[in-house]
Amino acid sequence: MWKECFDRWLFQLGNKITQLFADEPGQALSQQIDLDKSTLTYGLDQELDLAISDSEWIDQMVALERAAYDGHQMWSKKDIYNDMLYNPSTFYLQAFKEKELLAFVGCRRDKESIHISNLAVRPSYQSLGIGSKLLDLVKHLAPELERDSITLEVRLSNEGAKKFYLREGFKATGKMARYYHDNHEDALTLTWQNEAHQVAQEDEANHSLPPTGGQTDSRD
Repeated sequence: MWKECFDRWLFQLGNKITQLFADEPGQALSQQIDLDKSTLTYGLDQELDLAISDSEWIDQMVALERAAYDGHQMWSKKDIYNDMLYNPSTFYLQAFKEKELLAFVGCRRDKESIHISNLAVRPSYQSLGIGSKLLDLVKHLAPELERDSITLEVRLSNEGAKKFYLREGFKATGKMARYYHDNHEDALTLTWQNEAHQVAQEDEANHSLPPTGGQTDSRD
């Protein structure tokens, strides 16, 4: 009993601290997002319905993640529940058909980027472009959330995930030692940068270069 009380107090404390540093204290990020449409189109004009941070899907999210990661449970039901309901800086995009959840992506708005905490697609629906479409939606939402980049981590041994994200425009930007708690495997950090932001950075870098062919300051 005391452990449950302590956990509840700890989550409440974390929630208050997060709200203190949130861009709009008291308003959850999921309530600020306005989707252009309530469906996601993939394949040959097939559609899935979309929801944002709907807690009714949490049980299926846990089961889906376990199935997508070969039985490994990355996040528990408690983890997802508290992250979705008590962290105002997060949002979840959930894609479903009738009463079956087929995919979801969990995101958090950090100080400088949108961070993807988890992305999972039901195994029987993988390789159909659903994961790519969810990523496209997050990329589309990033400017609305005043962020120019998206970050995430993958296991160094997960070649399939690395190829997928590199194909989606992400680049390897770092490594985190012993990141995963189950086997202490290292994680590769991947970053996607908004193209318009990249162009602006390149223009700024070019303007900072000294002119060629002219006089330069020299000291003999």
